[in-house]
Amino acid sequence: MVFGLALAVLGTVAVQIVLSPPPVGMDDANIGFRYARNLAEGQGFVFNPGGEHVEGVTSLLWVFILAGIYWVAGPSGIEAGGLAFSVLFTGVALAVVLRMLASFSAPGRWAGIVWLVSLPAFYQWAGLAIMDTALWSAALHLFFVVCLNAARGRAKYDWTVVAAVLGLVLSRPDSMLVVPATLLVLVITFGLTPAVRRTGIVALGTAVPVILGLTLVRLAYFGYPLPNTYYTKVSPDLAYRLAEGFRYVGSYFLAHPMSLLPVAVVVGLTADALRPLMSAAEAPKPSEGSFRRRLALAAGLFAAIGFASAVVVGGDHFFDHRFLQPYVPLLALPLAWGAAWIAKRVPSARSLVVTLVAVVAAVLFMAREWRIPYRSEAAVNGYVIALEGRMIGAALWSVLEDTPPVLGVWQAGGLGYGYLGPVRDLLGLNWVAMGHSPGDRKGIRDHAAFHEETFWAAPPDLMIPISLSVVESVGCPRRVWENTLKGVMTTPRFEQAFEPVLVRPSDGDAVFAYGRTAWLDENAAPVQRVGWAACGVSAR
Repeated sequence: MVFGLALAVLGTVAVQIVLSPPPVGMDDANIGFRYARNLAEGQGFVFNPGGEHVEGVTSLLWVFILAGIYWVAGPSGIEAGGLAFSVLFTGVALAVVLRMLASFSAPGRWAGIVWLVSLPAFYQWAGLAIMDTALWSAALHLFFVVCLNAARGRAKYDWTVVAAVLGLVLSRPDSMLVVPATLLVLVITFGLTPAVRRTGIVALGTAVPVILGLTLVRLAYFGYPLPNTYYTKVSPDLAYRLAEGFRYVGSYFLAHPMSLLPVAVVVGLTADALRPLMSAAEAPKPSEGSFRRRLALAAGLFAAIGFASAVVVGGDHFFDHRFLQPYVPLLALPLAWGAAWIAKRVPSARSLVVTLVAVVAAVLFMAREWRIPYRSEAAVNGYVIALEGRMIGAALWSVLEDTPPVLGVWQAGGLGYGYLGPVRDLLGLNWVAMGHSPGDRKGIRDHAAFHEETFWAAPPDLMIPISLSVVESVGCPRRVWENTLKGVMTTPRFEQAFEPVLVRPSDGDAVFAYGRTAWLDENAAPVQRVGWAACGVSAR
């Protein structure tokens, strides 16, 4: 296990070094950085110091880890520390899979290793993004292997299950689905044996009171039982969510058709396992061959839990199927079983030919998966948005520090971390009223919570800042956000209440934004009013 962990971590570090983007994480990672900074500086779990309590992140534990890094290393170390922990957690997840692959024959092991090498999207999200994906992946893999050992009667102490459940529940709310679904997986895999029953009692006996306690804490501190991200992103229309979720999962298999191979293995093993499930109260002690079969089945069904949870919430807007990536490494195990099963039945006279074909297929598979990895436009944009947002936020703060306006943004990560004043997230992730505003949350995935009347009830002073050089090349950014902000920026009411302005820092490019007229009348000195004529709009 130690060797596997070291190998996985070193390999992951190598990938990060070779393909490292700007060391600021994805734009959304910077939302976590802002919460961590406020927490470490004693402001509480808030997006705005002195502002409302809002849980605009999905992983409480990840924010506390980042806050610890910030408290120890300061603002200059949070990105490097966050990346280091991401690499560590990614290594833990890979080490778990590698350790389980060791039980398979050579063809199975190599098939599993090829699978792990061919996961650029996993390394993207679990490592370089510096979001909670790596933590969640490690928590999932540890929970899986601990429950698997307990169900086999190999766990020496129940505390391992308790610890794994605690880590899972504190990592993400998805655990409320994962824990009971995993117990069903164990029943399908091993039958309702005494060890499985004991594992279920310990796991549920830990999860239920912890989830209940966490919910009570959320109600007391934030006022709601779930993170604000849930209310902002998840549509109340179940049929719509399911349709979008199935489309999301389907798009994964269209993008990665080789994933159908381990899925086919899991389907076959599941059908085989369900037939005798109800025939005996206790399954026989597994042989080495049957153990590998059960291991592959359990891993595949556990991965299916992640795919099902993505369907339930309606999928995700991020590229490369972020919600599915923490589960994808486990598909190496059913693939390994399938490869070992085939290799065992190939006549020795043909084994060389089959091996050569398998090697060529593996090389082509890996080349295809890595064809558009970290350098894809969507991936690069996530880091560029964060970096440019930090620069714009810092530029605004350098000019407006004495009279900081409420800054309205729709990309709250880099901008929110660079600007130290109050920030209003127009999408509602970090703004309770907008997050709980009326609406069906349909449209642009995870960007459909904007509500015009909620906006006008508390309009920001300055909104949608962007580099002047961008404006000079593409024009005023009003229609870019026409769907996300429901066209509010092109209405006569907006043109009467706001007007284009320039903020000129002492260094760097000027920043273009929309300033609220009432605020501008009181704070005209640091801001240059350029008027709607600058956007080709006649005075009304």
